[in-house]
Amino acid sequence: MFSACGLIASDKNDNRQKRVLITGGSGGVGTAAIQLAVNHFGVSKTNVFTTCSSLKSDLCGRLGAGNCVDYRKEKFEKTLATSSFDELFDLILDCTDEAGKCVGLLKPRVGVLCSILAGPTAVALRTWLAESKISDADITVGVKGFLMSDWGGRIFELVSGARALKKRCRERGGCEFKHVIGTGDGEMCEILGKLMATGLFVPCVDSLFEMVDAVEAFVYQMGGIKHGGKVVVRIN
Repeated sequence: MFSACGLIASDKNDNRQKRVLITGGSGGVGTAAIQLAVNHFGVSKTNVFTTCSSLKSDLCGRLGAGNCVDYRKEKFEKTLATSSFDELFDLILDCTDEAGKCVGLLKPRVGVLCSILAGPTAVALRTWLAESKISDADITVGVKGFLMSDWGGRIFELVSGARALKKRCRERGGCEFKHVIGTGDGEMCEILGKLMATGLFVPCVDSLFEMVDAVEAFVYQMGGIKHGGKVVVRIN
Protein backbone atom coordinates (compact mmCIF):
# COMPACT_ATOMS: atom_id res chain seq x y z
CA MET A 1 0.00 0.00 0.00
CA PHE A 2 2.74 2.48 0.96
CA SER A 3 4.76 1.68 -2.15
CA ALA A 4 1.67 2.20 -4.30
CA CYS A 5 1.38 5.67 -2.79
CA GLY A 6 4.94 6.70 -3.54
CA LEU A 7 6.86 5.89 -0.36
CA ILE A 8 10.22 4.24 -1.09
CA ALA A 9 12.07 2.45 1.69
CA SER A 10 15.48 3.74 0.52
CA ASP A 11 14.32 7.37 0.91
CA LYS A 12 14.19 7.29 4.72
CA ASN A 13 15.63 10.78 5.14
CA ASP A 14 12.89 12.21 2.93
CA ASN A 15 10.19 9.96 4.44
CA ARG A 16 11.08 11.08 7.96
CA GLN A 17 9.59 14.49 7.26
CA LYS A 18 6.38 13.20 5.70
CA ARG A 19 3.15 13.40 7.67
CA VAL A 20 1.03 10.23 7.54
CA LEU A 21 -2.53 9.61 8.73
CA ILE A 22 -3.79 6.04 9.11
CA THR A 23 -7.48 5.69 9.93
CA GLY A 24 -8.36 2.65 12.04
CA GLY A 25 -4.90 2.21 13.53
CA SER A 26 -5.92 -0.58 15.91
CA GLY A 27 -7.33 -2.82 13.18
CA GLY A 28 -5.55 -5.64 11.41
CA VAL A 29 -4.31 -3.46 8.53
CA GLY A 30 -3.81 -0.39 10.71
CA THR A 31 -1.51 -2.09 13.21
CA ALA A 32 0.66 -3.35 10.36
CA ALA A 33 0.62 0.01 8.54
CA ILE A 34 1.80 1.95 11.60
CA GLN A 35 4.77 -0.37 12.12
CA LEU A 36 5.76 -0.39 8.45
CA ALA A 37 5.52 3.40 8.19
CA VAL A 38 7.94 3.86 11.09
CA ASN A 39 10.22 0.82 10.99
CA HIS A 40 10.48 0.12 7.26
CA PHE A 41 9.82 3.41 5.49
CA GLY A 42 11.39 5.60 8.17
CA VAL A 43 8.54 8.02 8.88
CA SER A 44 9.10 9.84 12.18
CA LYS A 45 6.80 8.64 14.97
CA THR A 46 5.85 12.25 15.68
CA ASN A 47 4.52 12.48 12.12
CA VAL A 48 2.35 9.36 12.30
CA PHE A 49 -1.28 10.04 13.20
CA THR A 50 -4.07 7.52 13.61
CA THR A 51 -7.68 7.19 14.68
CA CYS A 52 -8.69 4.71 17.36
CA SER A 53 -10.67 4.53 20.58
CA SER A 54 -9.00 5.72 23.77
CA LEU A 55 -8.90 2.08 24.92
CA LYS A 56 -6.55 1.24 22.06
CA SER A 57 -4.42 4.37 21.96
CA ASP A 58 -1.71 2.71 24.10
CA LEU A 59 -1.47 -0.13 21.57
CA CYS A 60 -1.16 2.26 18.63
CA GLY A 61 1.40 4.31 20.56
CA ARG A 62 3.55 1.26 21.27
CA LEU A 63 3.45 0.32 17.60
CA GLY A 64 4.74 3.74 16.56
CA ALA A 65 1.88 6.21 16.22
CA GLY A 66 2.85 9.45 17.91
CA ASN A 67 -0.64 10.94 17.73
CA CYS A 68 -4.01 9.25 18.31
CA VAL A 69 -7.43 10.81 17.77
CA ASP A 70 -10.33 9.17 19.62
CA TYR A 71 -12.97 8.84 16.90
CA ARG A 72 -15.61 8.08 19.51
CA LYS A 73 -15.21 11.48 21.15
CA GLU A 74 -14.27 13.75 18.26
CA LYS A 75 -14.51 13.95 14.50
CA PHE A 76 -10.98 13.46 13.24
CA GLU A 77 -11.62 15.45 10.07
CA LYS A 78 -12.37 18.49 12.23
CA THR A 79 -9.75 17.88 14.92
CA LEU A 80 -6.96 17.57 12.35
CA ALA A 81 -8.22 20.32 10.03
CA THR A 82 -5.78 23.23 9.68
CA SER A 83 -4.92 26.10 7.38
CA SER A 84 -1.20 25.36 7.79
CA PHE A 85 0.26 23.50 4.80
CA ASP A 86 2.97 21.88 6.94
CA GLU A 87 0.40 20.40 9.34
CA LEU A 88 -1.61 18.72 6.60
CA PHE A 89 -0.80 15.20 5.37
CA ASP A 90 1.42 13.94 2.58
CA LEU A 91 -0.19 10.51 2.73
CA ILE A 92 -3.48 9.26 4.16
CA LEU A 93 -4.26 5.55 4.37
CA ASP A 94 -7.99 4.96 4.74
CA CYS A 95 -8.63 1.63 6.45
CA THR A 96 -12.15 2.49 7.67
CA ASP A 97 -14.07 3.49 4.52
CA GLU A 98 -13.85 7.18 5.39
CA ALA A 99 -11.91 8.45 2.39
CA GLY A 100 -14.45 11.19 1.79
CA LYS A 101 -13.65 12.72 5.17
CA CYS A 102 -9.92 12.69 4.46
CA VAL A 103 -9.69 14.75 1.27
CA GLY A 104 -9.64 18.07 3.13
CA LEU A 105 -6.66 16.94 5.21
CA LEU A 106 -4.35 16.38 2.22
CA LYS A 107 -1.54 18.77 1.40
CA PRO A 108 -2.65 20.54 -1.78
CA ARG A 109 -0.74 19.52 -4.93
CA VAL A 110 1.33 16.75 -3.28
CA GLY A 111 -1.04 14.74 -1.06
CA VAL A 112 -2.01 11.14 -1.82
CA LEU A 113 -5.13 9.44 -0.42
CA CYS A 114 -5.16 5.65 -0.59
CA SER A 115 -8.04 3.44 0.54
CA ILE A 116 -8.46 -0.29 1.00
CA LEU A 117 -12.25 0.04 1.16
CA ALA A 118 -13.68 3.19 -0.43
CA GLY A 119 -13.82 3.78 -4.18
CA PRO A 120 -12.27 0.70 -5.83
CA THR A 121 -10.58 1.85 -9.05
CA ALA A 122 -10.31 0.06 -12.37
CA VAL A 123 -6.51 0.09 -12.06
CA ALA A 124 -6.65 -1.52 -8.60
CA LEU A 125 -9.00 -4.24 -9.82
CA ARG A 126 -6.95 -4.95 -12.93
CA THR A 127 -3.78 -5.12 -10.83
CA TRP A 128 -5.47 -7.50 -8.41
CA LEU A 129 -6.66 -9.76 -11.24
CA ALA A 130 -3.12 -9.91 -12.65
CA GLU A 131 -1.35 -10.47 -9.32
CA SER A 132 -3.81 -13.04 -8.00
CA LYS A 133 -3.38 -15.09 -11.19
CA ILE A 134 -7.08 -15.97 -11.37
CA SER A 135 -7.80 -18.19 -14.36
CA ASP A 136 -10.02 -16.69 -17.05
CA ALA A 137 -12.13 -19.83 -16.75
CA ASP A 138 -13.02 -18.81 -13.18
CA ILE A 139 -14.25 -15.35 -14.21
CA THR A 140 -17.83 -14.90 -15.41
CA VAL A 141 -17.90 -14.58 -19.20
CA GLY A 142 -17.71 -10.95 -20.27
CA VAL A 143 -16.68 -9.53 -16.89
CA LYS A 144 -12.93 -9.36 -17.55
CA GLY A 145 -13.40 -7.81 -20.98
CA PHE A 146 -15.70 -5.21 -19.46
CA LEU A 147 -13.25 -4.31 -16.70
CA MET A 148 -10.27 -4.16 -19.05
CA SER A 149 -11.96 -1.80 -21.48
CA ASP A 150 -11.74 1.97 -21.11
CA TRP A 151 -15.51 2.43 -21.12
CA GLY A 152 -15.99 -0.47 -18.69
CA GLY A 153 -13.43 1.02 -16.32
CA ARG A 154 -15.18 4.40 -16.40
CA ILE A 155 -18.56 2.84 -15.64
CA PHE A 156 -17.05 0.75 -12.84
CA GLU A 157 -15.46 3.80 -11.19
CA LEU A 158 -18.67 5.80 -11.52
CA VAL A 159 -20.59 3.09 -9.67
CA SER A 160 -17.85 2.36 -7.09
CA GLY A 161 -17.45 6.02 -6.13
CA ALA A 162 -13.82 6.18 -7.28
CA ARG A 163 -14.61 8.77 -9.94
CA ALA A 164 -16.03 11.19 -7.37
CA LEU A 165 -13.08 10.70 -5.00
CA LYS A 166 -10.58 11.21 -7.81
CA LYS A 167 -12.35 14.42 -8.81
CA ARG A 168 -12.34 15.78 -5.25
CA CYS A 169 -8.64 15.02 -4.89
CA ARG A 170 -7.78 16.64 -8.23
CA GLU A 171 -9.70 19.74 -7.19
CA ARG A 172 -7.44 19.99 -4.14
CA GLY A 173 -4.58 21.30 -6.21
CA GLY A 174 -3.93 18.06 -8.05
CA CYS A 175 -3.86 15.51 -5.21
CA GLU A 176 -4.19 11.81 -6.06
CA PHE A 177 -6.65 9.12 -5.02
CA LYS A 178 -5.65 5.47 -5.20
CA HIS A 179 -7.17 2.18 -4.13
CA VAL A 180 -5.31 -0.99 -3.16
CA ILE A 181 -6.67 -4.54 -3.15
CA GLY A 182 -4.30 -6.80 -1.26
CA THR A 183 -2.80 -9.93 -2.79
CA GLY A 184 -0.07 -12.30 -1.69
CA ASP A 185 3.28 -10.54 -2.06
CA GLY A 186 6.45 -12.61 -1.67
CA GLU A 187 8.68 -9.55 -1.50
CA MET A 188 6.64 -7.99 1.32
CA CYS A 189 6.53 -11.30 3.21
CA GLU A 190 10.35 -11.37 3.08
CA ILE A 191 10.49 -7.81 4.41
CA LEU A 192 8.05 -8.64 7.20
CA GLY A 193 10.07 -11.73 8.11
CA LYS A 194 13.25 -9.67 8.51
CA LEU A 195 11.46 -7.02 10.57
CA MET A 196 9.91 -9.70 12.81
CA ALA A 197 13.29 -11.33 13.33
CA THR A 198 14.67 -8.05 14.65
CA GLY A 199 11.60 -7.19 16.70
CA LEU A 200 10.62 -4.27 14.48
CA PHE A 201 7.31 -5.81 13.46
CA VAL A 202 4.94 -7.51 15.88
CA PRO A 203 1.86 -9.34 14.54
CA CYS A 204 -1.18 -8.13 16.49
CA VAL A 205 -3.77 -10.84 17.19
CA ASP A 206 -6.95 -9.83 18.95
CA SER A 207 -8.26 -13.36 19.41
CA LEU A 208 -7.88 -16.91 18.13
CA PHE A 209 -10.76 -19.25 17.22
CA GLU A 210 -10.73 -22.86 16.13
CA MET A 211 -12.23 -23.74 12.74
CA VAL A 212 -15.31 -25.27 14.37
CA ASP A 213 -15.98 -21.87 15.95
CA ALA A 214 -15.66 -19.90 12.70
CA VAL A 215 -19.23 -18.60 12.89
CA GLU A 216 -18.59 -17.37 16.42
CA ALA A 217 -15.45 -15.62 15.15
CA PHE A 218 -17.46 -13.72 12.52
CA VAL A 219 -20.06 -12.74 15.10
CA TYR A 220 -17.28 -11.54 17.41
CA GLN A 221 -15.66 -9.47 14.68
CA MET A 222 -18.93 -7.89 13.61
CA GLY A 223 -19.50 -6.88 17.22
CA GLY A 224 -16.30 -4.84 17.24
CA ILE A 225 -12.69 -5.84 17.90
CA LYS A 226 -12.05 -5.73 21.63
CA HIS A 227 -8.27 -5.41 21.91
CA GLY A 228 -6.92 -4.55 18.46
CA GLY A 229 -5.37 -6.51 15.60
CA LYS A 230 -6.62 -9.53 13.69
CA VAL A 231 -9.28 -12.08 14.54
CA VAL A 232 -7.68 -15.37 13.53
CA VAL A 233 -9.36 -18.69 12.69
CA ARG A 234 -6.98 -21.64 12.98
CA ILE A 235 -7.34 -24.28 10.29
CA ASN A 236 -6.07 -27.69 11.35
